[in-house]
Amino acid sequence: MPYLTRQFPLLVLLFVLPSGMNPQTTTKKPISELKDLITNAQTENVPGAKGKWEGMCFTDDNYAEFQRKHRAKQIADGIVNTHTFREAVRALRGMQDPERVKALDQIQTMRQQTVAECGGRWDGTCQTEAGAKAQTDIAAEVRSALDKNLASPSKTER
Repeated sequence: MPYLTRQFPLLVLLFVLPSGMNPQTTTKKPISELKDLITNAQTENVPGAKGKWEGMCFTDDNYAEFQRKHRAKQIADGIVNTHTFREAVRALRGMQDPERVKALDQIQTMRQQTVAECGGRWDGTCQTEAGAKAQTDIAAEVRSALDKNLASPSKTER
């Protein structure tokens, strides 16, 4: 080792002190990426409210169809089958109980603000009540899948 430190002092230093290995960073990054994935799926499948009429927002009829076709489950299944989801499960397993519960609760309640919560804006950045319900359904399905995965032993524990 003394020979290596004389010949390659920076290399050894970088090996000994790698950046980005903070435990807080390594557990929060997969959770953050999962939240981004959920948000993207929600906005792709439940577009924001750009007006009050059908075709411009997610209506009660759209929500009834969404429920009838079990779209929230289908969308969540697509998320569950990603590397991002599996990494988030690993990260959640590594968290202390209070932190894990907080992260799971945040995931379950993810949705855009409603038009009313946005002060009446119909600019596409807010959601109708029906749209917010659909987005909440997606988040709840992902939370359910996380709970199931966390309850079962990991592949390395089997």
